[in-house]
Amino acid sequence: NGAASGLASASVKMMLQPFDVIKTVQQNSEARLSIAEACVDIVSKRGFMALFTGLGVTLVGSVPSMAVYFGVYQALKKIMIAWWGPKWQILAISISAA
Repeated sequence: NGAASGLASASVKMMLQPFDVIKTVQQNSEARLSIAEACVDIVSKRGFMALFTGLGVTLVGSVPSMAVYFGVYQALKKIMIAWWGPKWQILAISISAA
């Protein structure tokens, strides 16, 4: 399930990247821009693909970490449930998620 979580993380990051770019433009602007104004400003000055600025770095950081996290979570959960038995399943899930 590590690969599935990595793919899910990549999908979410790709969908939300424009909002991060717009937020950054809003925070760095001296004028108070609305979301729509910031979006129009970005697209008119730098083109549509500018909304995805920084996506590569974001994916390099988040995809492997989420894949490893959920891969380790699944493995630890399976080991702990086998070791402690089904009676302690909730505890095993809680500990492996931490």
